[in-house]
Amino acid sequence: MIRFIINFIFVVGFLILSLPIQFIAWIIGKFNPKLKGDIALAVVGWAFKVVGIIAGAKITVIGEENVPKDRPVLYISNHRSYYDIILTYYRVPRQ
Repeated sequence: MIRFIINFIFVVGFLILSLPIQFIAWIIGKFNPKLKGDIALAVVGWAFKVVGIIAGAKITVIGEENVPKDRPVLYISNHRSYYDIILTYYRVPRQ
């Protein structure tokens, strides 16, 4: 229960404190949409990683070296819960 409360406080704080970053990313997106996507991926990925650490989740990745780096990839999880989206999002290297 305490981890849930800490995660809740972190998420609410993150949503409030990330508003200036969102505004800056919106302005950047007017000139460079790809950079805006990269910034969003980095910020949200960091937040999801912190949520996973607070929750005490352990992630084991098998076969990551087999994922091609030069072409698009589709990531699919088994969705045993909605939490797997949070845990796998920060492992995605690019948009």
